Amino acid sequence: MHVSRLIQYPDGYVLTLSKGLNYRQNSWLNLLGGFMDKDFSDHMDEMFSEGISVHGSNYLFQGLRGEFIYSSWALEMCFENVRYKYFPNKPSRLQSAFAWRDLDDAQKFRRSRDCDIYAVEPLDSVAFLDMNLITGDKKLFGGAEDNAKAYWSGTKPEAQGYMPAIEVVMKCPVRIIEKVL
Repeated sequence: MHVSRLIQYPDGYVLTLSKGLNYRQNSWLNLLGGFMDKDFSDHMDEMFSEGISVHGSNYLFQGLRGEFIYSSWALEMCFENVRYKYFPNKPSRLQSAFAWRDLDDAQKFRRSRDCDIYAVEPLDSVAFLDMNLITGDKKLFGGAEDNAKAYWSGTKPEAQGYMPAIEVVMKCPVRIIEKVL
């Protein structure tokens, strides 16, 4: 079950990847100054040669509300670099759409948000990963890179009372079957 915080989709719509991103032209990335050089742009083109998803663009370029949040961007890049280096067969978060395994989990996630819930059909690779390793306590394993390795490998933290939040990471294309709620 996909929870859409930003967009309303018609039944049958297919979420795809977009190509031709110009990382140097993105206004907030220019705030990073010298970091945005040709090497960085080449690195991004290599990692995402097929393009990125709407969700990837939101996390990488805008944040969910259109504002630049450096810590969010840096965390996503850390997780992507770990995936690229150690877990290349896992679907990239920046080339994916996200869902929950069932309606109950989707409703828990959207509990205080004005969101639509859709039944979806993944048309490419899928992984079941613990979202709390990104959104929760960044020090569960000692730092972002350790959390990223745990996220991609499926390692569960041994913290007392820890409850994972398993998200379905679906590499695009993903078909919207129908709006459920």
